Parts: sequence; structure tokens; C-alpha cells
Amino acid sequence: MIWGSVVNKPGSSSRNELRIALVAAAIVFFFLLLAFRLWQVQLLQGAEHRRLTQRQSIRPVLLNPARGRIIASDGMVLADSISKYDLVAHLSEMRQPGRVGKTISYVLACERMLAASLGREAGLTEAKLKRHLYQHPVMPLLLFADLNAAELAKAAELSPPLPGLETVPRIERGYKLPAVATHLLGFTGKKLPQSDGLDEEFSRVYVSPELSGRSGLERRYDELLSGKAGARLLKVDSQGYVYEDLRQGLAPSHGNDLILSIDSHAQLAADAVLQGHKGALVAVAVHSGAVLALASSPTYNVAGLTQRRFQALLRDQEGRPLLNRAVDGMYTPGSIIKPLIALAALEQGLIQPEEEYFCSGRYMLGNHAIRCAKRSGHGWISLQEAVTYSCNPYFIELGIRVGIDRLQEYFKAAGFGQKTGIDLPESSQGIAPERDYALRHWQRNWLAVDSAYISIGQG
Repeated sequence: MIWGSVVNKPGSSSRNELRIALVAAAIVFFFLLLAFRLWQVQLLQGAEHRRLTQRQSIRPVLLNPARGRIIASDGMVLADSISKYDLVAHLSEMRQPGRVGKTISYVLACERMLAASLGREAGLTEAKLKRHLYQHPVMPLLLFADLNAAELAKAAELSPPLPGLETVPRIERGYKLPAVATHLLGFTGKKLPQSDGLDEEFSRVYVSPELSGRSGLERRYDELLSGKAGARLLKVDSQGYVYEDLRQGLAPSHGNDLILSIDSHAQLAADAVLQGHKGALVAVAVHSGAVLALASSPTYNVAGLTQRRFQALLRDQEGRPLLNRAVDGMYTPGSIIKPLIALAALEQGLIQPEEEYFCSGRYMLGNHAIRCAKRSGHGWISLQEAVTYSCNPYFIELGIRVGIDRLQEYFKAAGFGQKTGIDLPESSQGIAPERDYALRHWQRNWLAVDSAYISIGQG
């Protein structure tokens, strides 16, 4: 007998069933794991994957807001946002078949032709064009800035035959009187715009700089004047070229206007008085404290202020045109301090209004003489006459009687050594005379001659 009967060994059937069960369990576990992963990717992480996919194909381009106006109390607009026009190229519409080199050659040839037509100098280089193509393909490429009326008309003629060209407005800061109230208004520079609700990565790449206050009221109220940038959404291909404008996004929120207490006529008069001189002039409404005019000289023309011009102004150490002498200059007060000295003496009971003092034309401190404006002297004069004639010896006598320790209390109460509170970022706080000042700065004790000079506003 060739074939024998098959005899199952005891327990072999159960082992086979166990193997089959283990394989089946492994298969079931694998499919359960796969199902869980699909559920995790599609449901739990679906929104994130969709966002990443959109990030690769949708690019927001930030739209700069218009900066708020600065307006005088009588309605004159001192600073405004004005539109200038640039000729730009949309490279996605100028692409040539084949390698990127063909597109570069074509755009450079177009730029040279446009330069000849507009009477401008061709400034686009291959390196600049390549950098723009690789870093900012979505953004239009600036070809020519600040087109005048004739150039705008010529650009309109050239645009249809050359696809991809566009004349676009650009917001700049304009000043009604560019050499007036310069230190008060200040000037602007460029910064990256801020916008709510936009992805930070996009905001850093597809932007054009917006205006930012760098000095004066432009800086102090920059947040109020600036507004918030908006955005338009564009679809791009894998190389970053635009193929569809989605016509949606976020509209820019324009800046707020700033209305001043300044009277434009008073400001013009103040600047005119100072022209050709070095100094400052401030006109204040007596009862309200409102500043009606604030001028400093030498000044400068803020229109078209470039980095090169700014550096030249910064190097001018003789005229120092960038210094706002009205709020940032450090000066001795002069004779306007004398009524305060009189007040201190009266309140301390050291003098009576009718009491007279003999002015010989000078005040002697040892061998040191401090002269009066009237060299022959005023003779016997009362407090009222001393104020009227601004008599130096009279107020020196009062200051020495009061003494520096009590005088410094009056100086501080009058605001010396403190900022005035004017809303300009460049303001200084000045110095309040005190006994310790001599020790800190001159390495000696306070002397009677120091009290004498500060009592006539010359210390």
C-alpha cells in the first residue's frame, strides 16, 4: 500500500487554530490602527492640513492704510497722506516659456524700452530681478517711481501692448508748509505694517513698508495716526506666480486725524520771526495753557527727507537743525525768575512790598562785583520798582536772604527740573538748582555767589 492513512497527533489541531487566530488578530489590529490613523488625519488634523495646503497656494498681500491727518485748530491741514504713482511690473503676467532666464531677459528688455520712452534712466539689474523673482514673486516689481503727469499719460499708452504693467498709487506723507512747524510735527520713516487677523509668516514676506512717526507729534501719536493694514488674497502656483486674484481679504483701517491747539497764522508768524536766527518761540494761551505756536530755528525742510539728508543734518553740530530748542534746549531762565524770588522773600516774611533797597549799580560779594543793567544804579527802589526795572542787586539781596535751601523748594514748586508735560517726545526736564548740585558737578560747597547768580536767572 503506497498511501497510508493520516493520523492526527493529539493537540496539533488546537495549535493550528491558535496560529490562525493570532494571524487574524494581527490583521484586525493592523486595520484598526490604519482606521484610527485615517480618522486622526482626516478629522482631528484635517483643519491643520487644509491650512498648510492653503498656505502653499494662497498668499495675502498687505494693503497699507492711509495715515491720519494733522490739523491746526483753525482747520488748516498741516500733514496729510498724499498719493504718488509708480509704474510696476507683475512678473506672473510677463513669464516667458522655457527657463527663467528667458523671463529675466524679457523683463530687462521691457524696462530699458520703458526707460527710453519715459526719459528715465534704466536702473533694473539682473541680480535685483533674480532676487525679486526668488524672494517676492507675488509682489509687483517697482520699475519707476513718482511718475509725473506726462509720464502717467505715456505709461497708459504703453501698458496695453506690454501685459503685466500697471500704474499703482503709493501713499506718502505730505506737508502743507514743509519748512514750517517742522520740529513740532516731526517726520516719518518706513516700517513693516501691522495687521490683525493675518498669519505672521505671510505678514513678514508680502508687504510694502508703511509710514511710521520718527519725531515730534508724528512719533508721539504714531499709534493713533497709523491705522491697521489690510490684505488681498492671491492664488499662486508652485513657483509662487499669481494665477488668480480671489477678490477677498481684509480692508485696511485708516488712521485717525489729530487736531492741534496750534493756530496756523500764529505758527507762520513765529517761524517768520525766527528765520535767519538761532532760537525758539512759543506762544501759549494764558488761561488754558494751550500752545498756539511752537517754533525752533534753524529748521529744515521735511519734504523728501532722505537718509542722506538726515545724516547731513545730524552732522551739522553748529546749527543743530534737528534740535527742538523750544522743548529740548537747556537755557538759563534770565530775569523771568525774579518774580519767583520776590514771592519766596514775601512768603518767608523777609521783605515788605514797600521796603526800599539802595541800588548802587552793582552788588559786591567780597571782591566780586555783579553789575546792574543800569550802571549808575537805581538808587532807593521798592519791590514794584525793582520788578519794573529788573534790578539785579535788589533780587540778589532777596535771594541771599532766602537762601538756597528754601529757594530750591520754590524752584521745584514752580516746575524747574521737571518736564513741562507738553506732548512732544523730545522734551527735556531741565535742572532745578540745589545745594548738592555744586558738590556733584563742581566738587565744592554751595557759595553765596551761586545764590546771587541764580536769583537773577544766570546760575
